[in-house]
Amino acid sequence: MNRLPGLAFGISNLQTKAVESESQYPLREFLDNGIKVTINTDNRTVSNTTMTKELQFIQEHYRITDEEIRLMMRNAVDTAFIH
Repeated sequence: MNRLPGLAFGISNLQTKAVESESQYPLREFLDNGIKVTINTDNRTVSNTTMTKELQFIQEHYRITDEEIRLMMRNAVDTAFIH
């Protein structure tokens, strides 16, 4: 089983121009294709973000459900300490 996560930094990815707009980031595609996505804050002091802001952002822009949020939190736990 692949335990490597797909990291997502919603707000930071826009600020750093890793993507030009929300629509270019494939978060929905990652989830729909079973990629083990986790949500992260990247550098929260530079990006002026928190986990709460990141989660609100992805729910507003990518149609992420509460169940998918729980899934991404479980993904984070599952992949936190890969041996």
